[in-house]
Amino acid sequence: DFSIGIGFSGTHVSKIHSIITPEIGAAALNFVDGSVAPPTTNAGDIYILSSGGSVNAGWGGVSLQDWVRYDGAAWNSITPQKGSMCYDKNADALKVFDGSA
Repeated sequence: DFSIGIGFSGTHVSKIHSIITPEIGAAALNFVDGSVAPPTTNAGDIYILSSGGSVNAGWGGVSLQDWVRYDGAAWNSITPQKGSMCYDKNADALKVFDGSA
């Protein structure tokens, strides 16, 4: 089951606040280039496919701009909606998807 609920960012992001708690929403490990293989495959890993050309086969049947979560066997995805938020662990920031790719 893939239930992040809220969260995402793309190339157009807004930094909301510098003090964030993980309870606010999904916590992505990083915003990554979807045209390269996944950097990790640990159960529960979450990434945002924020750039790239065609999606690398290692991600499965997901699309660019999707949030993806590894369940231990496959990558599952959801497509964010305008206003969706996600905590970016790598950038230590809450980000908001503005609806643009």
